[in-house]
Amino acid sequence: MINTHLAEHIGQVLVNTITPYGPLALIAGLFLLTVLVTQVIGGQVAALIVGPIAVTTALQSQVNPQAMAVAVAIACSAAFLTPIAHPVNVLMMGPGNYTPRDFLKVGSGMLVVTLITLLVGMRIFWHV
Repeated sequence: MINTHLAEHIGQVLVNTITPYGPLALIAGLFLLTVLVTQVIGGQVAALIVGPIAVTTALQSQVNPQAMAVAVAIACSAAFLTPIAHPVNVLMMGPGNYTPRDFLKVGSGMLVVTLITLLVGMRIFWHV
């Protein structure tokens, strides 16, 4: 994505769209994008896809790239919304008699808590 400049183009779209709302909004937007990707393809691959976009976006918007990388790493671990997001979710779905709707209900609350904690941490540790 770096060689083809795709990360740069996607990063520019994110910067132009979200940066007027501030750096925390940019981090939150990137977090949500990463979470959506993670729900479908898994955290390890999501990090490989969104990582270059995050670093490029950080450099274009003068936000600490380490802060963006931490946001992506935490988002890649937030596989709460669907049963296919993580193998453990699939394993506990049958014995627990859970439905995809159960994952969405509980996972969305967990996701909100994770996002708020991330944004507070960004403010405290990286002064974003």
